[in-house]
Amino acid sequence: MITTNSSNFYNIKFKHGFTLAEVLITLGIIGIVAALTLPSLVNNIQNREKVSGVKKAYSILSQATLFAVNENGDAKNWYIEDENAEVTKQLFSYYKPHLKVIKFCDEGKSGCWVNEVKDLRGNRFYWYTAGIVGVNSVSARLTDGMTLTFDVFRTTTNDLGVTVSNDAIVFFIDINGEKKPNQFGYDIFTFVLDAEHNAVVPAGKDNDSKWCSKSSNASYNYAGIDCAAKVLKEDKISY
Repeated sequence: MITTNSSNFYNIKFKHGFTLAEVLITLGIIGIVAALTLPSLVNNIQNREKVSGVKKAYSILSQATLFAVNENGDAKNWYIEDENAEVTKQLFSYYKPHLKVIKFCDEGKSGCWVNEVKDLRGNRFYWYTAGIVGVNSVSARLTDGMTLTFDVFRTTTNDLGVTVSNDAIVFFIDINGEKKPNQFGYDIFTFVLDAEHNAVVPAGKDNDSKWCSKSSNASYNYAGIDCAAKVLKEDKISY
């Protein structure tokens, strides 16, 4: 027969759980910590995605250039001339088969580029008019969601930080298409064709991305136009 010592039974100490007040305090502390750390975490994730987008854009343009050169000869022998719409369209035809284009917008036509473009400081981008960037440029939407504006510049040294000897093809890439912020240095980046070497190079390569700063004194509201080289070099967006 099992017997129970009643005196020992009543001496057992029962352990209680957390009180409601303790639970609420704990949840409050967790909420405060989350509020302090979550924005930073989300921002870091978004920045990593943007850096990956810049690398992808660079790879896509570099590969397309290799194919274009293979089919049309060295780029230094291409007829590249600024402010000539027909020349721009002809040059883009070298690239179009290798860019997975789902929509093409001829010179002066909107529909392939975002409705508003800003520089790194948040001002309206200087070369933006009527749904396009640049003059005599053409635009395209790609299957991966990127959008591209294809233009020719007479000089890229001062504006884009890339030293080339002649007129050069310039690529403006919005790595996430119409999604915001549609802003140079954050989701819009610039690349230049170095025809002498059959290679695409990131804007800012030869000027240490001097316009890539919110405090930049860049003229014409194009701060951020040369951020591509800085992002690729530092592997981060830190401005």
